[in-house]
Amino acid sequence: MGNETLRVMFASLNPVILEGVSQALSAFDFSGVVVSGFETDSGVSDQPKTVVETFTWARNREMRVRKKFPDAGLWIGIEGGIEPRNNHFEAFAWVYAAWPTGINRNEGTGQARTVTFHPW
Repeated sequence: MGNETLRVMFASLNPVILEGVSQALSAFDFSGVVVSGFETDSGVSDQPKTVVETFTWARNREMRVRKKFPDAGLWIGIEGGIEPRNNHFEAFAWVYAAWPTGINRNEGTGQARTVTFHPW
């Protein structure tokens, strides 16, 4: 891994999230990380309002950026959502990532959900 530059395609143009992704990936043993952001359609509402819809949005964005840029080394979709619970909204985010098959790589996808933020 040490001599590789990791090409990451991220399904957003949000500069704060792009910088966060770049910083997180710089901790790994690559000679460089190049993160490029691209606007993608999520296929769901403008503001995801359930856990399932938010996950779907993140996954759809990753899948669409992967289809557009199949030669990348990592594709990522991140989406924040809200869900009504007990007369208030909870806020959270889903991260969905995929990486290609290769001789020295594992093929697959991964997903994670952030903690839930409450209004109190």
